[in-house]
Amino acid sequence: MSDFAQMWAQRRRKYLVKQSKYLQYVFNDHLILAFVFLAGALAYWYSNQLKTIKTPLTWAPLLLGVILIAMVTVGQLSTLVVNADQVFLLPRETEMKTYLRRARWFSLILPGALILAVGVVLMPFALRATRFDLLQWWLLVLTVLIYKDLDLWRQYLASFAVVTEKLQRDLLGVVYLGLLLSLALAFLVSSWWGLLVAILLEVGQVLVQRRLSLQSLAWYQVTAKENVRQVRLLRFYNLFVDVPEIGGHVVQRRWLDSLIRFWSQRQPGAYHYLLTRAFLRRTDYSNIWLRFVVIGAVLLALIKQPVLLLILTLLFLYLTGYQLLPLYHHFDHNALAKLLPTTVKQRQQQFNGVLAPLLAIEWLVDSVTILFSLGLSGLPWSLLIIVVSFAFLVLFTKIYVPQRLNAGKKGKK
Repeated sequence: MSDFAQMWAQRRRKYLVKQSKYLQYVFNDHLILAFVFLAGALAYWYSNQLKTIKTPLTWAPLLLGVILIAMVTVGQLSTLVVNADQVFLLPRETEMKTYLRRARWFSLILPGALILAVGVVLMPFALRATRFDLLQWWLLVLTVLIYKDLDLWRQYLASFAVVTEKLQRDLLGVVYLGLLLSLALAFLVSSWWGLLVAILLEVGQVLVQRRLSLQSLAWYQVTAKENVRQVRLLRFYNLFVDVPEIGGHVVQRRWLDSLIRFWSQRQPGAYHYLLTRAFLRRTDYSNIWLRFVVIGAVLLALIKQPVLLLILTLLFLYLTGYQLLPLYHHFDHNALAKLLPTTVKQRQQQFNGVLAPLLAIEWLVDSVTILFSLGLSGLPWSLLIIVVSFAFLVLFTKIYVPQRLNAGKKGKK
């Protein structure tokens, strides 16, 4: 094994260990249980919608095409390079091709698995709503997988200095124009023709590589892209656990100062004031809440199944409250905050005074969305969902949150 192959193996192993450490916080017991309910509800809704499809739908190819194109955009080249490489590996950069080729194959695993999983999920819809049979559909999925491979080859070539920005744009255009052509041929003629175009482009990229002198690396671009990719990944993990390398930043929102003063006068308490300001100024709290509110409202507006609406409403309220629980411990390491004359019980009550209105706002947005989604014909269901979700909100803030905070306190002791 060459030095660069061994270096890639070591970095890949270290990278996977790091990801597994953070993923155990992402897929904790609570989220797994929530996702199981969400997956079951979506599967129930999906199966009911499939039963309503009797003949091919004119808009089905467009929907499938958009989803398959989106799958090709998922996943970047994971080079795992660090800033020091452009200094210490510069004398041997001509040998980096071995390293980058292994990185390209590694980068194909996750998007490839995602494309296959999406192919399995969409297969019943494609067989009912289009003229595809089983073979034609999987030929199309294979075609999309080849285009993802081409996209990673394009990113691989962009790592070398000889590939200019104009050539990078041209390669990007070839990949996505070829993908559009293959999808059009698959839906209008046959999937075999779409697959043939993809194979010809795969052969073409091999010829392009042979014509280019891939010797000198564009170190700055390679390290910058890898840094951006890893920061995005860590920001995702930061939604679930504190990440040492990254954290939310403070944003001074002067336009909310008057609102904070107005609210604090009606909700007295030192911790209530501090936690309110922490929530509004720290992006790692406010962004979580805002994302759940927006994403939940969008999903509720698109779904017409009452049972699924109820499950999603309860799920998003639970996830929002659960993800905001770390706000309670925001000032644990602040020595001055410990001097405040506040008991543990008062602190928990003041935290609930911050959390409950946030969840109530989300509940109100969801309730209005459900009323518009189901309309007058579904008014009984709408009222039932609103009442049940409000009862859940009360139980969550009055029973679950205090028990959770007390359990955390005992664990620290």
